[in-house]
Amino acid sequence: DAEFNGLSAGLFNRMGSVAGLQAGLFNQVTHDLSGFQMGLFNAADDVSGFQVGLINRTVSLRGVQLGLVNLIEQGPLTFFPILNAAF
Repeated sequence: DAEFNGLSAGLFNRMGSVAGLQAGLFNQVTHDLSGFQMGLFNAADDVSGFQVGLINRTVSLRGVQLGLVNLIEQGPLTFFPILNAAF
């Protein structure tokens, strides 16, 4: 998967690594996200920044998730609705 810097916008977005903003209905970053992810469903392996959506999923987080369902596989709170954060 490709590395991307800047703004990625579309219905379905899939990238290897993102530094910037990824916005769409379904967003996936298979490696590192440094920045902001916004959509109905957001997924990334390692997030340093923000995820805002209906469902947010990450393996590790240094930042904030805002959504109905927020999942951090390796976090202090693996599931927390509305607002989840890890630093």
